[in-house]
Amino acid sequence: MWRIRNLLRKMNAKKSYLMVIALISIFIVVGYFSYAMFTSNQEQKEAIKIIAGTLTGELKVDNIEVDRLVVNQGETKEFTITLRNNNDRTARYLLYYTGTLPDGLEAGYVVEEGIQIPPEDNGRNIAVGTTETYKIKVKNNTTSSQTIQLKLDVGLEKFDLTVPNNGHLFEEIKAPSIPEDTPMREYINEENTEYNDETKDKMFVYHHERGDQQENWTEEELTDYRYIGADPNNYVTFNNEVAGWRIIGIFTVENEKGEKEKRIKLIRKESIGSYFWDDKNVTEGVLPEDGSLHSNDWPYSRLMMLLNPNNENNSLLTSGGQGSLYWNKQSGNCPYYLSSVPPCNFSDIGLTSEAQEMIGDAKWYLGGTASYSGSTNGLASHFYGYERGKNTMYGNFTNWIGKVGLMYPSDYGYATSGGGNVTKEQCLAKAMYSWNNSKDCWNNDWIFNGKYQWTLTHSSGANDRIFLVYSSGRVSYAESGYKDTEVHPSVYLIPNIQITGTGSKEDPFVFTK
Repeated sequence: MWRIRNLLRKMNAKKSYLMVIALISIFIVVGYFSYAMFTSNQEQKEAIKIIAGTLTGELKVDNIEVDRLVVNQGETKEFTITLRNNNDRTARYLLYYTGTLPDGLEAGYVVEEGIQIPPEDNGRNIAVGTTETYKIKVKNNTTSSQTIQLKLDVGLEKFDLTVPNNGHLFEEIKAPSIPEDTPMREYINEENTEYNDETKDKMFVYHHERGDQQENWTEEELTDYRYIGADPNNYVTFNNEVAGWRIIGIFTVENEKGEKEKRIKLIRKESIGSYFWDDKNVTEGVLPEDGSLHSNDWPYSRLMMLLNPNNENNSLLTSGGQGSLYWNKQSGNCPYYLSSVPPCNFSDIGLTSEAQEMIGDAKWYLGGTASYSGSTNGLASHFYGYERGKNTMYGNFTNWIGKVGLMYPSDYGYATSGGGNVTKEQCLAKAMYSWNNSKDCWNNDWIFNGKYQWTLTHSSGANDRIFLVYSSGRVSYAESGYKDTEVHPSVYLIPNIQITGTGSKEDPFVFTK
């Protein structure tokens, strides 16, 4: 009997021991989960607190701290957005816009080399002191000005962020595809990769906002293709001058009927001489009505009369002067009042009949500006708009249909590739008036030649001022009667030109009808 009692005692002790072990295990598990839940709740509270305002983000639109994008009616505009983490730790960021875009309003990010895309669904971590740059394009085809409200959420790096119900992420806006019938399509650098020895034979793609004279132009029509860099392969044998001309690019051009065509634009490599843009004088009785000594209205300028056809008997020629000498490949009396100009002898370098047949009538834009010296009004993109605008001096013509013109200031600006210390993008964000201080801009621009060169564009703030490329690399104006300025004729070829060659100096392009 006692043996049975001892056995029961041992079993009870063992049971008690097991129960104690079980209870201890339960306490450990409960304690662990209690601690984990406490820790998790604390981190969630911290995240909520940070989203509420402990962490911040520096958001700028075109270098200004604003939270909205404003686009006028009919305008297409690109905004540069920068997002910087100025906190003492890595943070998570989510950029989006609120509200629904109305019909006719499109907004999205643009993919370019050196530019990031905005954070996606759950946000993106940005390290301390890091700045990200995005490019947002907005197309406003509505009937009124539109505002897009930006929102920025910031949180701890370990926690995903979510877009609220009334928020929307920006999606990619892809550039329009290059039409198959675009001249020299195989020479276009569609990816816009950097200018180097491998891409110097390619044209780069540029998209523009509408000028005042480009109403209802499509995005594709506002897109042009340009050679850039210090010495691209854009040499042309034209007018019997071997490698004597260069291609500026491919542009949408209106012909004499108002029809839009993609056309090749050329400029003569060497100057035909240094001539006045205009030199009308009071003693001749042919002054502009405003009483100025010279005109900055291209259709009435004596340089236009020298270069273009049908000006042999123009009433504004100086007494004894002859017009159309360059077009007619002739030698004669210069159509200028002042005698301090080179002889007008174009019997060797004037246009041949074959060259004349390949030059088409085109609309040349004659808009101007009075303000151009800062980064808010003097970029290549600004000049592109001025040229195609309606702002002129004393009612000057806003456009002209003709054969031979000059380069635009924007042609010079967009031809840069930038250099080692200043990139192309930085050059295009700098007023051309200040390019004399940026060697990387003008020294990597094939149009620059270290001399003064006339452009077609006038200053709307003075009645006799014309913009020119200075020998220092800057763009500014001078009097149209300034004599020491080179003339480089520029032309648009007719469509459907046949092309051979590679564009190098040794194997220049050759055009035939």
